[in-house]
Amino acid sequence: MIKQSQLEELYTRYGYVRKVNNKDYSVYLLSEGMYHGVEIIRHHIDANVSKIENDYKAAGYAVKIRKYNDIEEAENDLFNGFFNIKQLSKRTERRYSEFCHKQELQLIDDCKYSYINVRYKINNPADYISETNIINDVLNTIKQEGACFIIIEAAAGFGKTCTAYEILKSIPEKLQSKVPLFTELSRDRQAKIFRYVLYSAIENEFQNMINRELVEYQIQAGRIPLIVDGFDELLSESSDKTKDKESFEQVETMLGTLSKMLVNNAKVILTSRKTAIFSSKEFQDWSSRFDNQFSVIRFIIEEPKIKDWLNEEKFQYLKNQRDNLIRHIANPVLLTFLKHINFETFSSLLSTPDEIVNKYFNALLEREQVRQDLSLSTEKQIDIFENLALFFTDLNIYAEQKSFVKEALIDYNTSVLEKLRKSTPGKPSIDDLAEKLTNHATLDRLKTKGENIGFINDFIFGTFIGLGLIKNKLNKNELNNLTQNYAELAVNAFKYQNINNKSKLYKTLLPILDNYSKSFDLFVQINLTGKIEGNYLSQEFNAFILDSISLSTNVLFDKCIFNECRFYNCVFESNAFKKTTFLGCTFYNCKVIETNTKSEESNGYVYIYGCIDYDNGFINDLEKNNHEIETPQDDSVDYEKMIFSFLFKVDKTSPKITFVNQIRDETSHMNEQNQKLLFKKLHKLNSTGFVRIDGNTISITKDGLRHYFDNLKS
Repeated sequence: MIKQSQLEELYTRYGYVRKVNNKDYSVYLLSEGMYHGVEIIRHHIDANVSKIENDYKAAGYAVKIRKYNDIEEAENDLFNGFFNIKQLSKRTERRYSEFCHKQELQLIDDCKYSYINVRYKINNPADYISETNIINDVLNTIKQEGACFIIIEAAAGFGKTCTAYEILKSIPEKLQSKVPLFTELSRDRQAKIFRYVLYSAIENEFQNMINRELVEYQIQAGRIPLIVDGFDELLSESSDKTKDKESFEQVETMLGTLSKMLVNNAKVILTSRKTAIFSSKEFQDWSSRFDNQFSVIRFIIEEPKIKDWLNEEKFQYLKNQRDNLIRHIANPVLLTFLKHINFETFSSLLSTPDEIVNKYFNALLEREQVRQDLSLSTEKQIDIFENLALFFTDLNIYAEQKSFVKEALIDYNTSVLEKLRKSTPGKPSIDDLAEKLTNHATLDRLKTKGENIGFINDFIFGTFIGLGLIKNKLNKNELNNLTQNYAELAVNAFKYQNINNKSKLYKTLLPILDNYSKSFDLFVQINLTGKIEGNYLSQEFNAFILDSISLSTNVLFDKCIFNECRFYNCVFESNAFKKTTFLGCTFYNCKVIETNTKSEESNGYVYIYGCIDYDNGFINDLEKNNHEIETPQDDSVDYEKMIFSFLFKVDKTSPKITFVNQIRDETSHMNEQNQKLLFKKLHKLNSTGFVRIDGNTISITKDGLRHYFDNLKS
């Protein structure tokens, strides 16, 4: 039998008031607006409730009689009734269909959107078994008991939002008892206080029909998985010069809001661009403060692999072409375009790779001419949306109300629209033409914010910003006020442009680079010029990708940190580094050029922790250029035991993930020789399979657990 106290607590939570409670039955009354309902719960099968049932019916109440075997059955019944799972599942299905339709507007020849299974890695407890499918992995985590904070990270444009929507669709399909709650912060970047953003998402999803406290309770119970897309968009942008030092304090308040949800069986799924935040000691310390209240699993989406998009014929053709073609197309928007064109067009495009971006936009805009009966050349369309993109940057917005966007389109393009009006049969009004433009394939109507409109993705938005910049559409003051966020969008998009356009954008940004962080300065040089010059002091570079770059005597990195960066076909000269650290980096086909002379400035040391060079000898070659360490070795240190001490919680029993930089920082009191020996032992434990080093993270394996408990635990 269900305890009376449990039943009353449950019904009170749903807004009912107890009217009767005796040994045979309980009566709970709900009065919400025009609805007046009564629930009569029989405590045993023989309970006679006919009289009280008739009395309430005669008084105009809708009456339900129930008999529950346990409190869980009662909870499920009320949840299904109040949240109307079938209706919410249909709404989720419609939302996913709308998202797919928006993606299809960017395709050509009426192609259908389909999700590409992304490549990813997991930073997780040692006993987590991956299915090599990120959607299934996340769903399996949602099904598990206990609260879990699921973080999905990726670089800009690498599939975070597509993955979030795929999870949204899959939850009601495969976990029928769950109702996902989705909030897309990447399309609401003006929101500053996360708590109120979350409240707004609850109100929009449940249309104020269910009180917020009940929704929060069901999130905590695990019946409503919470999906937060674009969490990084709420980071403070108060100082572009310090943006790449995203201090943990910037996000701690937001995470605090989530931590209140992360109890019992709650599942919070958060997507974010790849930053150092979630691999930092501060984040580890923050999550540890909750003393096993919730677990943390990080999924890191890798950059696109061409074979995931292209069929065998196209892929084989690409392999037979020049290697540097990859950098022209390794973007999901462009790969999707190449996936859907025929082979003849594909092979023609690869013969002129510098034109791939132009061909994509031409195909997209030519289709708009037909789809919307729009008699505007592709050049005029580009000009119009360049103006709109720069208008957004001037106001520091990413989306605005439809009426406002229409007025902007008219104000900035009056002469073009007037000519179009006169040449269009029926001579529509300028307002009608602006209405068509607000429905353009490059724009996205954001239903989560009423009728707000913004650009459909960062690649398209960034391309229009960049094109407007190289055409000098901003005056000196406007250019000087361009924030790093918008400049970064332009550079990210222009990575795939032709050399001429890259050079033009670099020259445009060069006078204002001092406004931004030194880390961004390096990012600009890597992606727009393909070479690096200048001095960098005490800078941290997170998740950078350097391809065919020479790190030579034209550049000096002094006391810098490269954190989880990837280097492809790069040339290193030892003179370029002074006391610079590489943490969890990967080196593909890189080489070291020894220099005969040592400059006074660069005669320093490189620290290499948790890095991989696939045994080609690169790391050894780079370390050979270090100056000799003259400090004595302390033979009393048990390096293995010290390493394992970092891999367990304070109870010395529960394993945890730790970070290479955490071990480095917390052993900084050791002399250089001992610290070097410590990390040699760490690499040996990795090679023997006792620990797993993945970028900046270190976790203990099952074999490592057995080794620890059999030989080391005291």
